[in-house]
Amino acid sequence: MTSSQLILTSTVLNIDNASQIAFTFNGINSANFSYNNSSKVFSSGLTLKEGNNTIQITATNSQGSVTKTCTITYTAVNALPPIVDITFPALNPYNTTNSLVNINATVKNVTLKNQIKVYVNGAIQQNFAYNSGTKQVSFPANLIVGTNVIQISASNADGYDSESTTIIYAQPQTLPPPVVTFVNPSVSPYINCC
Repeated sequence: MTSSQLILTSTVLNIDNASQIAFTFNGINSANFSYNNSSKVFSSGLTLKEGNNTIQITATNSQGSVTKTCTITYTAVNALPPIVDITFPALNPYNTTNSLVNINATVKNVTLKNQIKVYVNGAIQQNFAYNSGTKQVSFPANLIVGTNVIQISASNADGYDSESTTIIYAQPQTLPPPVVTFVNPSVSPYINCC
């Protein structure tokens, strides 16, 4: 089994009520069960431990008793939730004078691009590339002047992860061309005479 939760069901015949049943789970007597007199169904919700789990049910009536034993082997599946890591820009916040910045990230434990979502300033972006071999995500982010929030999230059957970074875009200062003005002489051509 790969789930630690189990609803154990069994039929127990030729008894009148639950007091005629003894139940042990992993060697410990348990009253954690129910018995339906009409359907003759015994049930118990169990949390299995890693490895072998021994279940024993004994039913007793005036003619004697019978014991049935069952072993269930539980193997835990190692969960592998996504891991998102924005690799560029590495600084958070990141300051730039470029209106277009190429974002790079790694997203581990996903296999398909549709398990990844990319946002720039809250708007989902479709124009990103995902290489399932290298686990690399890359895309160009068009920035607005001021603060820009980049978020990458990923999900799979085992969980969810998200990472965000802030990029501050300042337009480069464009200086006017140099201006030279003659103060003295103030006119050209200047004639200096006598």
